[in-house]
Amino acid sequence: MRICQCWDDGNLDDVRLCELLRAHGATATFNLNSGLMRPERYHAWTNGSKDVWKLSATEAPSVYAGFDIANHTATHPHPTKL
Repeated sequence: MRICQCWDDGNLDDVRLCELLRAHGATATFNLNSGLMRPERYHAWTNGSKDVWKLSATEAPSVYAGFDIANHTATHPHPTKL
């Protein structure tokens, strides 16, 4: 059986996710927003009671090493605001 996994936006939770995927020999594609990457981690938003942090551009290559990377727009615009 094959499962297709795609993950979005380059969030800090991806560090642990990538560790789990590697430990189980799983593959995945990560859809990143190049225009939102910064030199340092930053708080992007709050989802309920969870703070969502973005990975830094400098750590992304090591976090995603061995996985496929795809473009998920440069800045992740909201369709209703375009």
